Amino acid sequence: MSRTYLRLLLLLWFPGALHGEVPSQGCHAPRLNDGYFIPVQESYPEESSLSYACDGGFKPVGEEWWATSTCVNGMWTPEPQCIDETACLPPTVANRNPLGPRGGWYRDGAELSIGCDEGYELGAPSASAMCRNGTWSPVPVCRRSSRACGAPPEIPHAVIILQKYQELFPTNSELHYECEDGYTLEGVNNKTSIKCRDGSWTEAPTCTTFCYLDTHLYPELMPVGVQRIKGGDVMKLECVWRSSWRTPRYSDAQCTDGTPTLSRCRN
Repeated sequence: MSRTYLRLLLLLWFPGALHGEVPSQGCHAPRLNDGYFIPVQESYPEESSLSYACDGGFKPVGEEWWATSTCVNGMWTPEPQCIDETACLPPTVANRNPLGPRGGWYRDGAELSIGCDEGYELGAPSASAMCRNGTWSPVPVCRRSSRACGAPPEIPHAVIILQKYQELFPTNSELHYECEDGYTLEGVNNKTSIKCRDGSWTEAPTCTTFCYLDTHLYPELMPVGVQRIKGGDVMKLECVWRSSWRTPRYSDAQCTDGTPTLSRCRN
């Protein structure tokens, strides 16, 4: 597309550019080296936009052959700017955090260091890319680390204590659980947290309810004090001896949803 045709096209988009009123406040006309903008005015009202393009051998920052900028609090955002066609814009690739020169663009010959997000690792020996005539040399790919862990296991009646949400967790990451009210956290080998080890989570704890049964309140039971029964478990409690029995008898005490139940005494 020729530069002359581009100027005419932009004028058609903004028919008031030649006869528009000049507002009393907002943004002054931007300074743009090696380019031109439409509509051409001395000042612009707040939140108004303009389009701009660049002369031969130059290109806008952040977009292709044309770009836009908006007046926000008396400043043009983003600032209109024309850069050399051999310069490079920052590459946009998932799971990668560029660690290099700050700014919106890079000069021809600039080298960009690449760092991967947590849980990802470089899939190539090189950790950098170079700007060459407006394009980047092959940029390293960040792939999921073989030692990273995915979503942690879900535990009934439990929540995970997370500082921030993330899809992957690097090796040695540790997560802690908390149980809902009425439940008690029971860990595997006394561990109530999980840890990422070589791509897998260690065994998760459980949230369990308990019942407390006072044998003194049940005349048919031997008075042995308060018994703690884990949810889902069955505990045998000895019954008070009767002369008609030949052998001791027991009652099965079971904890269901925090409520204890007793069976009849039997041998």
